[in-house]
Amino acid sequence: QFCNARIVRNGRLSDADEEYLWTQDGRIIDPAARFWEAAERRKFAADVTVDCHGLILAPGFIDVQINGGFGVDFSTLAFDPTGGRSSLPTLTDDSKENSSRKRKREDEHRIKARESIIELAQGILAHGVTSFCPTVITSSADTYRRLGLLFKRTPGSKRHANVLGMHLEGPFISELKYGCHPIEFVKKPEGGYKTVEKMYGRLLAQTDLITIAPELKGSLQAIHTLTKKGIVVSCGHSMANLEQAEEGMSAGAKMVTHLFNAMQPFHHRDPGLLGLLGGKEKRPYYGIISDGVHAHPNSVRIAYRAHPGGVVLITDAMSAMGLGEGEFKLGGANVTIRRNKATVNNGSVLAGSIATMD
Repeated sequence: QFCNARIVRNGRLSDADEEYLWTQDGRIIDPAARFWEAAERRKFAADVTVDCHGLILAPGFIDVQINGGFGVDFSTLAFDPTGGRSSLPTLTDDSKENSSRKRKREDEHRIKARESIIELAQGILAHGVTSFCPTVITSSADTYRRLGLLFKRTPGSKRHANVLGMHLEGPFISELKYGCHPIEFVKKPEGGYKTVEKMYGRLLAQTDLITIAPELKGSLQAIHTLTKKGIVVSCGHSMANLEQAEEGMSAGAKMVTHLFNAMQPFHHRDPGLLGLLGGKEKRPYYGIISDGVHAHPNSVRIAYRAHPGGVVLITDAMSAMGLGEGEFKLGGANVTIRRNKATVNNGSVLAGSIATMD
């Protein structure tokens, strides 16, 4: 039994003295029924009582879009497993290198890369995140191949958050809405799912979420097949009009990537991806970066009031999260952090956030 806790109930954060929370075998149970059972039969009394001292008791956050943090960048992990924080040499293709020495170095690289992922998983746990999807922005086929050898889903513990499947944010995005992604790697899935499978390789088996621009040639067939295979598709980095966005939804897409960012601005005659929130029937979930930089608080409120059941708070955090101001990397791009804002191209383009979930 958890007592003296503040709990969100019916859209309101309760007072601590109002609430008790009961769990059994790791699951929350009906507190009213449990109370009467406990009052009548001693054997149903709590084995352990935890005094929360007025703190908020809530499920852990799930961050489905996080590019890195604490110096770790998932997009460059394939080549630099520690973000330059150790003496381990960067992994490169050197045909002259002895094969046994190369295998040893690759093994060391893999170990260091996985340690870096767990370090980040430990760091975000302190901010209330208990599960996350490591997110990789648009990259080369070789990068995806190497990442396929590094990443694996990892159950959480008291020490670190769950490492869920990957979120692959690209390369099948619009050349007109690539944001801070490297434009030279942006592709069209012209062969549908076959193109997607060839690009990601074995990394696809470790993937839970993929961002695709639905208006691109081959996207609809790719979305349909990916959905059938249990991978969630999110529409984003896109110039899609409303009709194209709805076609993406009909093909199986269930989400919109960082609403308001890297998409057509709202227009009353053709609201584009944003218009999906006003659909009559099927409406998507939508990620939103509520850091006061990527979207004005009023815009966040408009989206929430239009479709409160679809909001998915994300950080879209990059490697500088938790490190303060300075110069950092995001998928090879040079990112500047000033006044809680991450930008590229001399401050003209936003590049992820440095926000934490709390």
